[in-house]
Parts: sequence; C-alpha cells; structure tokens
Amino acid sequence: MEPVLDTLMHIDIHSNPLECDCNLRWYRQWITEEWNEIDEDWLKETYCQDPSDNDREHNIAEVAISHMFCEDEYLDKFAVDDGGGASTYSKDLTNYTTLFIVIWKLLGYYN
Repeated sequence: MEPVLDTLMHIDIHSNPLECDCNLRWYRQWITEEWNEIDEDWLKETYCQDPSDNDREHNIAEVAISHMFCEDEYLDKFAVDDGGGASTYSKDLTNYTTLFIVIWKLLGYYN
C-alpha cells in the first residue's frame, strides 16, 4: 500500500477556519513540493489565520513555512528532563521570566 500523500490528487480545504501554525505545515509543503497540478483559482481561496498577526488572514500559498509554528514547539526547546520523568524549565528561562516580572512590577503594570 502506498502512503496516502503519494497517491492523493486533491484536498479541498478552502473556506475553512484554518490557523497558520505547525499543524498546517505539512499541507503547505505538500502544495509547494509534491502537488504538480495545482488548481490556481481554488488555491487563491484557501486562507489561514495567523495568531501572531492579530488573526489576520493570509493566502496559504504565500505563507512561509518558517512562519507556521506552534508556541509549544518553542517551550519544548526550553524543557529539560529532571530524571524523574517530569519536565521542568531550564534555569535561563526561569531567570528571564523572573527578570520580566521584576521589570513589569517596577514599571507599574503589576498590582
């Protein structure tokens, strides 16, 4: 049996509430690299919302794959295994968070 994406001819996802995040990266890469016969009119109507850009809609064919990320991916980079099966955040992230809270309080934003 062949993998699904190797034999797939068309996925119609236009007019759906899509988010430009890591979960849509595979699709963006597929239409760019694998799909030979792109229906240009259909693709023009496929948009995703960018949470880092106030949920502004972007045409999926124009979104850079490097901009399709999930916040959890970046948090995982800072997570370290404490040896007991639980994850804790690294010392650097804790220090930056503490510094941010101190500065925020000094500026009067925190009550």
